[in-house]
Amino acid sequence: MERLGGLGGRLRYLGIAAGLAAAAASYLVLPRPYSFAAAPIIVFASFFVFVMFPILRRKLTFTSVDFDMVYLIGHMLSVSTGKPPRSALFKSVGEEYPYPKYSKLFYKIYLLGTEWGYSFAEACRLIARTVRNKLLRDFLIRLGSVLAVGEDVEVFLTTEYNTFVNEYETHYSRMVDAARVFLGVYTAMMGSTIFVLANFLMLAFFFGGSGRIVVLSFLGVSIAAVALFMLLYILIPSEPFSHNMPIRPRELRLVQATSLMAVAIAFFMGALYMARGATYERLAVVFILAGGLLLAPGLTAKLVERRIKELDEFFPIFIRSYGMHLSTIPSMPRALEPLLSSELGRLNVFLRNLYARLVNGIDPRIAWRFFAGETGSELIRRAVRVFMDTVEYGGDVAKAGAVISDHQNMLIRLRRLRTQVAKTFETTTYIMHAATIMITVFISRLIQVFSEILANLQAQVPPEVSGVFFMGMIEPQLLVMASLMFIVVITVTNALAITRALPGLKHSFWFYLAILSMLSGLSVILGSKLLDLVIRAGIGSLENFAQTLAV
Repeated sequence: MERLGGLGGRLRYLGIAAGLAAAAASYLVLPRPYSFAAAPIIVFASFFVFVMFPILRRKLTFTSVDFDMVYLIGHMLSVSTGKPPRSALFKSVGEEYPYPKYSKLFYKIYLLGTEWGYSFAEACRLIARTVRNKLLRDFLIRLGSVLAVGEDVEVFLTTEYNTFVNEYETHYSRMVDAARVFLGVYTAMMGSTIFVLANFLMLAFFFGGSGRIVVLSFLGVSIAAVALFMLLYILIPSEPFSHNMPIRPRELRLVQATSLMAVAIAFFMGALYMARGATYERLAVVFILAGGLLLAPGLTAKLVERRIKELDEFFPIFIRSYGMHLSTIPSMPRALEPLLSSELGRLNVFLRNLYARLVNGIDPRIAWRFFAGETGSELIRRAVRVFMDTVEYGGDVAKAGAVISDHQNMLIRLRRLRTQVAKTFETTTYIMHAATIMITVFISRLIQVFSEILANLQAQVPPEVSGVFFMGMIEPQLLVMASLMFIVVITVTNALAITRALPGLKHSFWFYLAILSMLSGLSVILGSKLLDLVIRAGIGSLENFAQTLAV
């Protein structure tokens, strides 16, 4: 620890020194109006990052309950039903780090109580001083008091678990309400950006056809779309859905391989196709081709996601019944036999594989690990870990099965609540995405048409008259390539936004990207056709006007 502290101190001093050097260099290199502002800002930034921020981070406390915290207390509750040694409570949730945010703290308590001569009550109070989450810190202090006076830990954990579950449900509901508002803001802002882009493009045309304004307009709107997604990413937390175990569904490996191949093929063919000439028709073909290639891995990912959701729906029924059977019949394969004929959807296939492994004498830990890995579900993986720890430490499997079942049902109910809000956002995003691209293509092609008409007018009128045309021609290739950049950015960001909003498999991103890519290609075609209709209706009058000027 001393070495780490010394290393951190040296890095802090190096950072401050680097900041001072950068401030001095900026003062010497930059011109005078900017150097007086840049140097103090760099000094203040380096001081804040390397001195003030570490102090504030250590002192800052927050109050929140999350997915891992509730699961951890439920895990301890299930293990405590067997009245095991106190060390088992902390070892079960700390060993192998099943809860990344909190397992390290509980494993420290386990080490202090087993190897450093502290009592577990003292260890809880010591570790509580280092915890910044007020809810967890208060829980550890209360747990230490219970261990010190010798009260029933199961009764204490039951009360704490119910309290934390209620707090988590309230917190989750507030998050869903906030997400509903922000997702509406996201779609509204997406519609506003396109009108900003249209205004800048018209300004670029009327003020001399500046290509710089065109590029900066598309670049600025693209950056705004990315910034909006980053804000959505921060405000809407992710939800565990699929695990990252080495044992996983084979379809996910197929999705990873085929998606990367599809992206590489689409990029190569698109670049080769656009190199022959950048037009909106070619642009539409490229996006439709990319979407078609990504549709296969995307559909595979959605099928896996649907299967995991179905398994999560049936697992609470299974684990409650299995816990009751195992408490009566102390044999895992025999307790599983009556459930093999039950109607548990696709879960029956995995249960038969589990039964075959248990009957053939495979270690139960390994058999259940394969069962959890093959389902692909994070909820099932965690539930299996809790259940197996309960069995290992002699806990009441009937109570553990009931606790796990109620916990899973609560999480599934909250997932449905979030899905209802996110599905509305998904549909709205598809509509706004198509409208945004149609308007972008319509405005861009309209400017191209005006540029061509302007070029014809300037070629037909005398030189002394052509000076009255203050507008300027914008390069068509520049508009197409800038539109390509913008469409790629908003297609990817919208696919990521839908993936973040919807509770599901992260690989489903390829499905949303495929749908949005094909929708982008179709929108480009519709935007071009819409402009063609307008041209047929009104361009004749402009041509007559040009012929009149020529005469």
